[in-house]
Amino acid sequence: MTLSWKEPHKDGGAPITGYYVEKRTTYNPRWSAVNRQPTKLTRIEISDLSEGRDYEFRVMAENEVGLSEPSEKAGPVKAQEPYGKRMASCHY
Repeated sequence: MTLSWKEPHKDGGAPITGYYVEKRTTYNPRWSAVNRQPTKLTRIEISDLSEGRDYEFRVMAENEVGLSEPSEKAGPVKAQEPYGKRMASCHY
């Protein structure tokens, strides 16, 4: 699955250096990291999903000040074998 997002409107006064993405299934209240290192891109490929489960995603921006508050969650999106490109989006 590909998750994409737009840069946040506010950067806290310092340029954004990367993004962290978290996921969770709709029945689990705990968020888990998708990437351990920040990505500089505003999209990420997510491959470790269980087919048939619904997932939610959120994104946090990082700069020299620290991490932003999480974006609004995207989803739920059902993980399934690709019949075409599936895409979810997060919004700040």
